[in-house]
Amino acid sequence: MRILAYEEKDTWIHRLSGVTKLFFLLVWILTGMLSFDTRVLLAMLAGSVLIFRMSGTDWEQAGDTVKFFFSVLLIFLVIIFLVDPYRGTEVYGTRADLFHIAGKFWLTKEQIFYECNVMVKGVSAILTVSAFTSTTDPGELAAAVNRIGIPYKIGYRMAAVLRYLPERQAALRERKSGREEAFLSRMFSGNRRRGEKRRIMEMRGYGRQRKRTWYAGKKLTGADCAVMAVTAAVSALLLFFTFRDGNRFYNPFIK
Repeated sequence: MRILAYEEKDTWIHRLSGVTKLFFLLVWILTGMLSFDTRVLLAMLAGSVLIFRMSGTDWEQAGDTVKFFFSVLLIFLVIIFLVDPYRGTEVYGTRADLFHIAGKFWLTKEQIFYECNVMVKGVSAILTVSAFTSTTDPGELAAAVNRIGIPYKIGYRMAAVLRYLPERQAALRERKSGREEAFLSRMFSGNRRRGEKRRIMEMRGYGRQRKRTWYAGKKLTGADCAVMAVTAAVSALLLFFTFRDGNRFYNPFIK
């Protein structure tokens, strides 16, 4: 069973700089966080699906990860209902009860609609992050993070997480399937390789200088500039549509 990780392919998204892909990821997720307009969120979900398909990411590769995060999202939605079952009523200003569950808990149309919006946000983010992970070389990600002014040690740690996450996922899957010997072997061998790499980096003076050069870094091209410009323009348009009436919530319950 395949695990979500960077896979080199010849797509236009793979050819983009890590700076561009990181810019798109942050702007796209931030736009989704700010908007609660269902029409905007559905448009963003359609865009995320399109990006996911154009990235060449196979469902066999990303399916397990997407399912895992989707299950976490469902748990989060249940927690929202348990903590604040009338959040939708507060947001939309109406209350239409569907049926009584227990105690103070009534299921309302407004709560369902509110949590559906949260779910659309989450699915859109999951697909976007999956496409980003499968198309961005971890080393290039570190270079991209450093290029926008973040210390390269932080960028390296982010890259290390992406680089070793598949190994951890494989080890946990073996443990879950009852293969304790294979699980321990994979964990110990992974820790040994990381320890050897850390020692080599220390011998080469890693972290002693404020700056460093990058082997995997890419220079920005015309395509990168075009993608960032389109991303910024689309985001601005979506946010304008969201806040044009002074309220970021789309309310279908008040005519």
